[in-house]
Amino acid sequence: MALEDEEKGAGWKEAAAARVTSPAGTDLTAGIRRLPVWAFVVIAVVYLVIVQGVSKLLTAGMHTTYAAPTSVNELWRSITVPVLVSLVFVYAVAGVLGWWRPVFTTIGRSAAGCGSSQSSSPSPPWPG
Repeated sequence: MALEDEEKGAGWKEAAAARVTSPAGTDLTAGIRRLPVWAFVVIAVVYLVIVQGVSKLLTAGMHTTYAAPTSVNELWRSITVPVLVSLVFVYAVAGVLGWWRPVFTTIGRSAAGCGSSQSSSPSPPWPG
């Protein structure tokens, strides 16, 4: 009985490993760093501080309302610059962790991102 359960477990693990590997036979996660939960929380907090803090610093004394710029200067200071700085931060984190390939490749994923390796052409939203 225990031997049968062990054999079933090994088959399940092999099937799961076969689903995880990419169709090209390359391991997308080879050589990347694993991220503990506490590090993810730190990265998320730093990201939020960048987005909110840079906006607050650049618009100090301007008497602007949140997410409602009334001039191009307010738009740059409250939205564009903080988003660009946070984008640089995200790219830096992906580079430091070695996540370029897993983040920016779509090997084995459909265009819709639903995880299917079969590429199907989506139907257009209009009739006909």
